[in-house]
Amino acid sequence: MIMKKVIKKKVKSDNLSLAVKYRPLDFDHVYGQDGVKELLITHLALDSCPRVMLFYGPRGCGKTTVARIVANMLGARGRDLVEFNIAHTGGKDRAREIADNANYAPFESDVKIYIFDECHRATKDFQDALLKVIEEPPPYVYFIFCTTEEDRLLATIKSRCTPFEFSPLKSADLKKVIDNILESEDEVIDTSLVREIISQVDGDCRRAIKLLEMTFGVEEPNIESILPIASRKDIRELCRALLDGKGWKIVSGMLKGLREEDHEQIRRAVLRYMGKVLLSGDNIRAYMILEAFSEPWHSVGGYNGLIYSCYAVAKAKELMKI
Repeated sequence: MIMKKVIKKKVKSDNLSLAVKYRPLDFDHVYGQDGVKELLITHLALDSCPRVMLFYGPRGCGKTTVARIVANMLGARGRDLVEFNIAHTGGKDRAREIADNANYAPFESDVKIYIFDECHRATKDFQDALLKVIEEPPPYVYFIFCTTEEDRLLATIKSRCTPFEFSPLKSADLKKVIDNILESEDEVIDTSLVREIISQVDGDCRRAIKLLEMTFGVEEPNIESILPIASRKDIRELCRALLDGKGWKIVSGMLKGLREEDHEQIRRAVLRYMGKVLLSGDNIRAYMILEAFSEPWHSVGGYNGLIYSCYAVAKAKELMKI
């Protein structure tokens, strides 16, 4: 059987981020992803683990962590576990180097494993150069591709992979992660703040842990004090309401909770949000909102300017008839 005893390396926790400090080292500590874990554990137990795997799903749901656990269980040690962040290295020459090196026997293990993180950022040439080696990998080699955007991979790459779909973590699983860290760190925060953190992260465990870490050492922390304004749920909801053409009654209700905020930051957050919408496809309403929020509100004041711009967007159809 190729599955090896899992080695759990103890690392010094001083100065480590919580996300690194509490990164799971085995499947028992991976929350969520029950279907993926069950399949992988079965494959490992039966010595039938696919040679080329594709882990895909949203950010912060454990793809790279699980890839490392699989590599550990397969017995990859030291130089026989090679991890690439394709955002930094995704050219044709590197792919050819990987393909050539895969043909050499492992240094100190029975297997050699390559993990490609953010593989959707690989160039076409990089992917083409890997096709032959992933179609017929040496008997001791495994490839694990991790991505948030599997649709950007070449069809020829995907057809050679066994896919494993990862899902955002459920609220109950995120709460278990947070509760475990709070207990281990001997920290206490209000349960309402825990709920707020969970509601803000859309199932992204890594982001939940980062937000949690920002509450440590803060007297009476709240979600506004730890969350960048552009990422806050109420700002995103305002952007969506404007984009969806919600009526002034709904939009004005949202604005009442923003009186004491930094309105210039809100303006810039709306611009960034609408810019992303336009980059993802044609959207005339997003363009109209960009126009309405394009100029700073120095002359009328921040809050009044926010009201003015939002009213102009919400009432655009009526104003055009005047």
